[in-house]
Amino acid sequence: MLQLVQLFSPALGRRVGLLRNQQVFDLTSVHPNASTVFDLAQEAFSRNISFRNLIESAEASCTGPEYSWNELLAGKSSPERLHLLPPFHPPVPSRLLITGAGLT
Repeated sequence: MLQLVQLFSPALGRRVGLLRNQQVFDLTSVHPNASTVFDLAQEAFSRNISFRNLIESAEASCTGPEYSWNELLAGKSSPERLHLLPPFHPPVPSRLLITGAGLT
């Protein structure tokens, strides 16, 4: 299972990370134009490869920073420090529709 997170670094900006063994690998260091999960999905689509293959190849060649998952979870979100972002950021937020049935 792929576990992707979006995070913000004051020094580097918006990043996409892959969680493996309590470490978050910075996938944006491999794909600099992909600062969101949506960007990575678009890149996979444009290259005509599966999303999983794109992520796994990025992981294999990832030489960028690694972050501790526990430290990210414990940190308080603020603009001055590395922090987690919502899991999905669409390019045009007004075109995103989230629904639920609410059946009990």
